[in-house]
Amino acid sequence: MSLKEKRSLSSCFPFLLLFSASFLMRCCWGLYFAPFPYLTPDELIYPLAGKAYVHSLASWDLTGFVINAEHPPLSKLFTGLFIYLLGPLGFSDIVALRVQSCLFSALTCVVAYQVGSKAGRTMGLLSWALLSFDPISIVFSIASLDVTSLFFALLAFKWFLEVDQKSVKPCLLSGVCLGAATLCKYTAWPIMLGTFALIMFLTRVSRRVFLVSLSVVAAVSLVLVILGNPLFWPPQVLGYSGYQVFLEASSVYKVGPEGSVVTMLDWIEPAIQSRNEPLRLFYLSMFSDGLITYPLSIFSLSFLPWILLGSLITLAERLTDHSELVLKNLSWFLIGFLFFWLLAKSRGEPYYAVWLEPSAAIFSGYSLTHFWGWLKR
Repeated sequence: MSLKEKRSLSSCFPFLLLFSASFLMRCCWGLYFAPFPYLTPDELIYPLAGKAYVHSLASWDLTGFVINAEHPPLSKLFTGLFIYLLGPLGFSDIVALRVQSCLFSALTCVVAYQVGSKAGRTMGLLSWALLSFDPISIVFSIASLDVTSLFFALLAFKWFLEVDQKSVKPCLLSGVCLGAATLCKYTAWPIMLGTFALIMFLTRVSRRVFLVSLSVVAAVSLVLVILGNPLFWPPQVLGYSGYQVFLEASSVYKVGPEGSVVTMLDWIEPAIQSRNEPLRLFYLSMFSDGLITYPLSIFSLSFLPWILLGSLITLAERLTDHSELVLKNLSWFLIGFLFFWLLAKSRGEPYYAVWLEPSAAIFSGYSLTHFWGWLKR
C-alpha cells in the first residue's frame, strides 16, 4: 500500500468511527427496542411502495408510482433497494426500512460534524455528540422519509455555506442536494430555501449575489424534482396523468376543522366567522392548544432546545459578535421551527422535530465551546 493510500485511509478513519458509533446507537433502538410498527401506518406503507417503485422501474410499468403518491419517491426507492438487498439475508421489510433510516440518520451526524468543524474540531465533535445522543434524534431516527430527506438537506446547507461571488459550483451542488432532499419529502424545499434566503439577508450580501444564488439553487432543485419524480412526467411516457394522481393523493391533507389534518392556523378563520359564542371559544381553545403543544413536545423530548434557549439568553447581547456560522444555523432553526409550528400537522407527529436537531446541535456545540473557554479564564 502506497503512502498516499495510507494517508487517505487514516483521514477516513475518524469519519468511520463517528458514523459507526451513531449508527450502532440507532440500530440498537430501531431493531431491538422500538415496537413494530412504531410509526403507524408509515412502516407498513413505505416498504410496499418502495418495492412497487423498484419493480415499476425494472419493468418500465410505471403504474406502481400511484402508491403513496402524496409523497415523492426517492426515499421509498431506497427502501425498496434495501429490502431487495437485505431480504435474502433474513431481514423483514420493516427491519430493512429501519436499517435505511438508521444509516441516513447516522450519516447526518457525520455531516453535522463537518459543518461544526468549520469553526474548529472541538465544535465539530460537540455538534456530532449532541446530535448523536439527543433523544429525539435517536427515537425518531426511524422516521424514514424525514431522516433521509434531512441528510440531503444538511448536505445542501453545507454546500450553501461555501457560496461566494467567485464560483457558482457551491450553488449547483447545493441545488442538487436540495433536489434530492425534496425528492424524499416536499417540505425540504420551502424550509431550506427560506433558510438560505434568511442567511443571505443576515449576512448582507449584494442583491445580485442574493438573487443569483437563490435562483440557481431553486432552479437546479426544481429541475431535479421534476426529472426524478415520474408523476411529473408527460402522460405519454407514464401512460396516465401522474399529476392528477398526485393531486388526488394529496387531497388527504385537506386542512380545516372538517379536514383530516388540522394546523394551528386553521382554527382562526372559523373562530372569527362563528357567531356561536361557545363554538368560537372551542375554536380558540384548539388554536391555543396548537400554539403550545409543538414547542412543549420538543422541550419535553430533547435536551438540545434547552441548551439553545439558554445560550440565546446568555449570549443575546453579543449575538452580533458571533461567527456567521452561528447566525446561519440559527436561521435554519428559526425557519424550520416556524414552518412546523404554524403550517404542519405537528401536534400529532412530533417526529418533525428531527428537522431542528442539526442546527440546534451545531449552535449548542458553539455555545458550549465558548462557555468552556469562559470557565477556563
